Amino acid sequence: MVRTVIVDDEAPICDEMEYLLEKYGDIKIEGKFHQAFDAIAYIAEQKPHLVFLDIQMPGLSGIEMARKLKGLQSPPLLVMVTAHPEYA
Repeated sequence: MVRTVIVDDEAPICDEMEYLLEKYGDIKIEGKFHQAFDAIAYIAEQKPHLVFLDIQMPGLSGIEMARKLKGLQSPPLLVMVTAHPEYA
């Protein structure tokens, strides 16, 4: 089972990603977060395998968050996501 977290500042996007991932029986969504700092704390403690991470978020961007996660003892795999073509 791939323990997974979704991080995006827009709740509808988190819900849509969860809906799209539900069809894969080996992915378990353990959390959805709209704030980077809340997500970092959860990820550091729970150590999920995979994080879907929005690039553009207020406060702390997905790129900055990825740098922080890289410093964890067991960093998760990251999939960067965006709705903005200029970041794709």
